[in-house]
Amino acid sequence: MITQNRGTIAFAVCGSFCTLEAALQSARALTAQGWQLLPVMSFAARQDTRFGTGNYWKEQLEAAAGHPVLDTLQAVEPLGPRKMAQALVVAPCTGATLSRLAAEHEMSVSHLQKLFKQIYGVPVYHYIKEYRLEQAAVELVRSARPVTEIAQDAGYDNASKFSACFKERYGVTPSQYRTDAKAKQSIGTKTE
Repeated sequence: MITQNRGTIAFAVCGSFCTLEAALQSARALTAQGWQLLPVMSFAARQDTRFGTGNYWKEQLEAAAGHPVLDTLQAVEPLGPRKMAQALVVAPCTGATLSRLAAEHEMSVSHLQKLFKQIYGVPVYHYIKEYRLEQAAVELVRSARPVTEIAQDAGYDNASKFSACFKERYGVTPSQYRTDAKAKQSIGTKTE
């Protein structure tokens, strides 16, 4: 049952694909509470992934909001100056952000970044990138999952960008890394 119109919220979804369904549930709950939603989709959220196609998510968001999705800069830009919405919700906003982590430890983001580099010897972004590539390398050997899925799990929406970063780090493409690792495993089991 919809109550009286409580106002308008711009409801934006970004590229956290694995949580888009939960974001849509939140959008539906807001409309059920009487909020009018102006749906916004970032370029990243319109991509096709293993979680669904961009068109599917666009249709779902439009159905939940009852309005067409705003997905260009020209469509979104007037929201603020024209006071078209009382608030902007960015959903899903997941994960540990540097600002959240810094706030939990009562320090600025820049101080947290400086401490991190002093302790680990590299900037936070570099550390995370290397960690994700290491996890991808393990997954390439451990599973038969497609490289594109492993790339997405490592935070890459573009498989060719993932391959380039992987090759820069390991000297071979992800597919060649997998092939080489399987060959080494095969040789190891034959000599035992």
